[in-house]
Amino acid sequence: MSGYQLMDNSEAPTLNCMNIAKTYQTGTTTLSVLDNFSLALHPGEIGMLMGASGCGKTTLLMIVGGILSPDHGICAVCGHDLYQMSPKDKVAFRAAHISFLFQHLHLFPALSALENLALPLLIDGVSPESAYQQAKQLMIRLGLEIHIYSKLETLSGGQKQRIAMGRALIRAPRLILCDEPTSNLDRDSSDLVFSLIQEYAEKHGCTFLISTHDYRIMTHADKVLEFKGLNDYQVTYRKETV
Repeated sequence: MSGYQLMDNSEAPTLNCMNIAKTYQTGTTTLSVLDNFSLALHPGEIGMLMGASGCGKTTLLMIVGGILSPDHGICAVCGHDLYQMSPKDKVAFRAAHISFLFQHLHLFPALSALENLALPLLIDGVSPESAYQQAKQLMIRLGLEIHIYSKLETLSGGQKQRIAMGRALIRAPRLILCDEPTSNLDRDSSDLVFSLIQEYAEKHGCTFLISTHDYRIMTHADKVLEFKGLNDYQVTYRKETV
């Protein structure tokens, strides 16, 4: 993106949150959700946010994604503080370097499964032939080869979730944010999705921040942030940082 030269240094963090604070005002009550929160994730690292609903995981994802402004602190992606950018630059930067998998999948019902998956590449200007070929290959990897041309209304919740996961992965962006990526998946589908996440982390250097209730998938993480409640979390380092 014009005006923002990305750092080439693989030792520098993809995501660097420093002293992030966020409060919500309800009438006369101030609720502190995050207070002086800090986290760094490097290229190829997988960070997981664990804990019950309402403890601040989704709020943190929204701040890291440039959607929800913190009260104070720095949230830098690839060396650039999202909240020092103009709104226009932030939208362009986010589109170029960050992908999301929301709980509400935001798929387009008028498009086929293949078209939904190929859409980010088409928006980036990739030729339709190449975009659809890449999307087909990823659908096969996701175990969805028989649904390539299916309409969304014919698919299960888990199949739609895998399409949304593929859409987040397909451009191999610098940072991928996932909110409950396995909530509709059985064990086999969950394992399949996380094998792809690990592949994109290792081969493409993608950095992941994943919110989940699923303690089965903790072994995939480099860092686990376990939220016990608002402003009460513990960071566990599960694998050696490369």
